[in-house]
Amino acid sequence: MVKFYIRRPRTNDSREVEKWEDDVSRQLNYLSNKNSQGTFIIPGIDGEDGEDGRTIPGKDGLSGPPGLMGIPGRDGEDLEENNLSLRMGAHGSLTADEHPQYVLESLLFNVTTVDDTYTILVTDYTVVCNKGFAFTVTCPTAVVGQSFEIKNIGAGTVTVDGAGGDTIDGATTKDVHQWDCMVIKCISANTWIII
Repeated sequence: MVKFYIRRPRTNDSREVEKWEDDVSRQLNYLSNKNSQGTFIIPGIDGEDGEDGRTIPGKDGLSGPPGLMGIPGRDGEDLEENNLSLRMGAHGSLTADEHPQYVLESLLFNVTTVDDTYTILVTDYTVVCNKGFAFTVTCPTAVVGQSFEIKNIGAGTVTVDGAGGDTIDGATTKDVHQWDCMVIKCISANTWIII
């Protein structure tokens, strides 16, 4: 057995590669003409370096839909209490002209104590009834959003009456017995409910 070792050129120069291919072809012809057996050892050549990989930036994602906007509050009435001017908006927002850190501490609700027939004022909030005999407390004309507390600390029953045709839980009057308290809120024209 004959071993042939033909070094492959380390270049990609076409003349060198052609010369090498001719040498290989000549050796193969020689072996085939001689009817010999042989082994060709043909080393490979190093492959070329691959290209550097590329970073392909991704596309920006889509923006989400805009968030819902809140419903702005309506301006409310100005209230003067303890030398602090407050403005109450329809949605309960408060602003203070002075000392905003004391807004919640300075927000006071009027407490009125009565011992005889009384018509609740729009500036009242809590009406304390103190009489040994029955008497009537009349609500102001119902305005949506208004609310009042009526507390009876006296021995007599207090009858709470809606103004004109206003109703309280569907009735024209409701009774408040000693030590009971009734909180009413206007939810629509001429309509008070007990909460």
